[in-house]
Amino acid sequence: MISSNPKSWLMGLIVSEAFLAYGYSAIAYKDDDIEEPIYKITFKISPDTRSDRIETFADSNAFAIRSAPTRPNSSSSLTQFWREDIKIIGVNPFDPNIYKFRFYKNDDAPVVPESLKQLVREIKGVAKNLEGASFEEK
Repeated sequence: MISSNPKSWLMGLIVSEAFLAYGYSAIAYKDDDIEEPIYKITFKISPDTRSDRIETFADSNAFAIRSAPTRPNSSSSLTQFWREDIKIIGVNPFDPNIYKFRFYKNDDAPVVPESLKQLVREIKGVAKNLEGASFEEK
């Protein structure tokens, strides 16, 4: 029975919406829904020199590449590389000189360990040849 009192009806609507919202927010996500990177590396590198070196790395390793600023008028950017076996996400959201790269499996394609090691060597080579650049592996 619907109440003729508008305050009671409104309170009922608010309570039912709260229960509905809680139900959606309480959906548990399985741990396997979270994709962990297979390799992590962080570079300290100038934004000016990064673009040319990164494109060369992508081309020489058969990656498609997309890069864009994360915010208008910002030096922060998001760079994505992908090919059949591996995808790489690079981002520098807080400091334009610190760029974080995360390597991931691309779908169910197998990642050959030697191929991953070669990519890591080459991406480190990008930083080694730049004055003042360094990297940290995880």
